[in-house]
Amino acid sequence: MKVEETPFLTRAELARRWGISVRTLEAWGREGTGPEFRRFGRRAMYRLSDVVAHEDAVWGDAAKVSA
Repeated sequence: MKVEETPFLTRAELARRWGISVRTLEAWGREGTGPEFRRFGRRAMYRLSDVVAHEDAVWGDAAKVSA
């Protein structure tokens, strides 16, 4: 069986991508807003496909221009 690799981003990587602080992402995680994330041990990880879907939902085509 082949295991497919799914790219994940850390909170720091996503914060850098969006130009926001890690603390903002932590707050969004507690509030249930922002993109879906998964915990691997103590580390919160964001699947890249979930991040892109969230960008499309929030910013629409503007996210594609700046990416």
